[in-house]
Amino acid sequence: MGSHKPRPVTARGEFDLRKLAGEAGLVVGSALLANLIGYLFHFIISRRIGPDQYGTLVAMLAIFGIIGVIGQALNNVAVQETAKLWVLHRDDHIAAFVRHAAPAALGVGAVVGLGILVASLPLGPYLHITRWDLWIAFAAFCMLNVVASFLRGAAQGAHRFGYFAASLLGESIVKLILALVLVAIGWQALGALGGFAGGIAFGAAILLPPFQRIAKPATYDVAEHDHLRLGGESSRVLGVSVCTAALMFVDTIFAKHHLTGVDAGYYGAAGTIARIIPYGVGLIGLILLPKAAAAQHASRSSLMRLLAVCFGAGLLVTGVVVAVLVTVPKLVIAVSYGATYAGAIPLLRLYGIDQGLLGACGLGFAYLIAVRDYRIGRFLIVAVALEAVLMALFGTTAVRLLTTAIIVNGLLLPAVAFCVWQALRDNRAASELPQAVMPPIAEV
Repeated sequence: MGSHKPRPVTARGEFDLRKLAGEAGLVVGSALLANLIGYLFHFIISRRIGPDQYGTLVAMLAIFGIIGVIGQALNNVAVQETAKLWVLHRDDHIAAFVRHAAPAALGVGAVVGLGILVASLPLGPYLHITRWDLWIAFAAFCMLNVVASFLRGAAQGAHRFGYFAASLLGESIVKLILALVLVAIGWQALGALGGFAGGIAFGAAILLPPFQRIAKPATYDVAEHDHLRLGGESSRVLGVSVCTAALMFVDTIFAKHHLTGVDAGYYGAAGTIARIIPYGVGLIGLILLPKAAAAQHASRSSLMRLLAVCFGAGLLVTGVVVAVLVTVPKLVIAVSYGATYAGAIPLLRLYGIDQGLLGACGLGFAYLIAVRDYRIGRFLIVAVALEAVLMALFGTTAVRLLTTAIIVNGLLLPAVAFCVWQALRDNRAASELPQAVMPPIAEV
């Protein structure tokens, strides 16, 4: 009888194309489906509430795009911490970390919600949004998003991709159904915001069980996850994330101020479609962030192969979608928003180029955050300040707003490439130092 050879195993964090493809299929597939449902939400709701109300909704979501990076900062730090524990096979410590840090995440969420209500006093008149019920629903949504983002980051880093996928899909389905019901009874933009709040609450609830079942290990050291250290790490991530979000959404806020209500609705429709590019790249970032955070603790060769696969796929997605938006904008608007939003057609070409540049930059942002390299922050601050000043002074038309965004994002792209190259060089220098013994190999 021939001897049976055991199946080879791979240490956690090492590059395994077959395993990466399976996990990427689950994460990216679920996120892609959730995004498709999200776009279906926009296409259906926009037709039911009309361009004026839709312009209000899109303006508030643009604010969320900037404010929401507070939750994204906690998400990224949770990925970094739990990925490190996962590589070291300290799975029981992951649950302890989540329970230890969750109250702080909830507190941050409460501060965000309260801050939005205070900011609505001057911001409401500037954006022509003065209804208090809209701001309360919006504040509740933003508060819940902070908590859900933290839990999702923990699930990503811990490689609990099944729960992560269920959370994304559950949120998108509940959001759509609830919003349709509330809009149908006459709540208009308020009903749409109610759908967002209900969906994110459901998505957060799905992520609780995996972190409640495991008892706190006797060896868990609270000081390892000190709130001050995690807060400092979050603030550095937050700086990069705020600037990135500002580059993506600040033009929509200026459009709501400078343009008429209907024109702002057209502008928001074009932007919602064009942002499918950085969102598509972000799907790759969902798997790149936890994998790169783990791979840097494994080996440089694993990290380089991971980056080659993810960057190649991201650039391919970006190129294909930009080509579609530039060549057939009329068809895209007709299929998505319908004839009512024909005014968005001439804007879609420029918006596609703008978001294509930002999507290419997004690949670099995801990698730099994963390896805790924040040197890109200085370039982002300059880019955001320049864009905001130019849009405030000269962005009186949609074309001027988009031209400004294209110029700034085009100047930012080589800076991102430089920072990624520097980070890879630093990683190579670190890999040449004496390394600790690899942790035990993962289960077959």
